[in-house]
Amino acid sequence: MDNDDFMRIMASWALVHETADEGWKAAVARGAGGDGDAIAGGPEAFVDGLSAMIAERKEQLKRELASGAAESPGSRTEVSRNIDELRFEVSELRGRLESMQSSLDALLDRTDDSRG
Repeated sequence: MDNDDFMRIMASWALVHETADEGWKAAVARGAGGDGDAIAGGPEAFVDGLSAMIAERKEQLKRELASGAAESPGSRTEVSRNIDELRFEVSELRGRLESMQSSLDALLDRTDDSRG
C-alpha cells in the first residue's frame, strides 16, 4: 500500500465519521425539537427522540464526572440490564449509519459512473 492509498483510506474514514457526527447532531436537534410523541412519529422520529435523550444524559454524565460526583455502576444485574438496553439503542443508531453509508456509496458510484 502506497502513501496515497493510505491517505485515501484515512480520508474516507474521516468522511464517514464526520457524516455520522453530522447525522448524530441533526438527530439530536430533531429529537430535541420534537413534540415528545416519538413512537407515533415512526422509526426515524423514535431514533431522533432517543438520540436527544442520550445526548442529554451524556451532558449530565459529563457534568457529574467533572464534579467528581459520578454514581457507582450498581449491581451486576442492573449493569447487565443497562448494557442490554444500550445494545438495542446502538443497533438502532447503527441502522441509521448503515443507511447513510449506503447513500454515500451510491453517490460515489454515481460519480465514478459519470467519470467513466
